[in-house]
Amino acid sequence: MAFHQAATADDGVTSFRLKAGEIALCEWVGKQRFHYAKHRCLDPGHGSSIGNVDAANHIRGAKAEFATSVMFNLFWRPAIGELNAIDVGDCLECKSIGDRNHSLIIKPDAKELPHCLIFVDANDVCEFIGWEHGRFAKDEVSLSAPAGRDEAHYVRNNFRPKQDLEEWIRRRFNR
Repeated sequence: MAFHQAATADDGVTSFRLKAGEIALCEWVGKQRFHYAKHRCLDPGHGSSIGNVDAANHIRGAKAEFATSVMFNLFWRPAIGELNAIDVGDCLECKSIGDRNHSLIIKPDAKELPHCLIFVDANDVCEFIGWEHGRFAKDEVSLSAPAGRDEAHYVRNNFRPKQDLEEWIRRRFNR
């Protein structure tokens, strides 16, 4: 029996709705991450988290990580307070967005692993948008700081498809 019924569109995007227990788990993880950051006065940078007074972005991030683990059949060990932990399956970094018009943001000090972009909507539907390898982004996409945001490699459009990442994972783990 399948753990989730994922729908794949013609354009190769995979999406599914989180279940109630999964939402509760991700909300707990996100709140713990928010409290950890708040009590240690961690700098959110100049991105969407600046000025946040609640755990919404952390919760969305946890949902995106969980969704990525399901979509690629990888383990997820949610890290709280481990700032250098790899997000999913010991091989993927995950970036969540709540608006489809965002870029995949890869910071200069980011790990040289694949970075996935996951859209999480208000109804807890998670959708894989695309991915790029951290090393490629650093080599091929110029650093910029649009509208006062943190300097980073902003990958817009032209994301690699899910099938290429599945192949990268197969090669990495000799599946």
